[in-house]
Amino acid sequence: MSTITALETEVKALRREVTELRRYIGFYQTDPEGEYRPEFINKMRKLLRSSSKKEELIEFTTPKEFLRQVREI
Repeated sequence: MSTITALETEVKALRREVTELRRYIGFYQTDPEGEYRPEFINKMRKLLRSSSKKEELIEFTTPKEFLRQVREI
C-alpha cells in the first residue's frame, strides 16, 4: 500500500468519524425542522405545565387536536 493510498484511507475514515460526531452533536443543538418561534415555545411550556398540574396525560391523536390544545392556552 502506497503512502498516498494509506493517507486517502485515513482521510475517508476521519471524514466518516467527523460526520458521525456532527450528527451526534447536532442532535442536541438543532432541530432538523429548523428553529421554532419563541411564541410557540412559550405556549408549549404553558401546555406542559398545565397538563402536569392536572396530573393527567394529554394525548394528541390528530394534528387538529394538537392545534386545538395549543390554541386554548
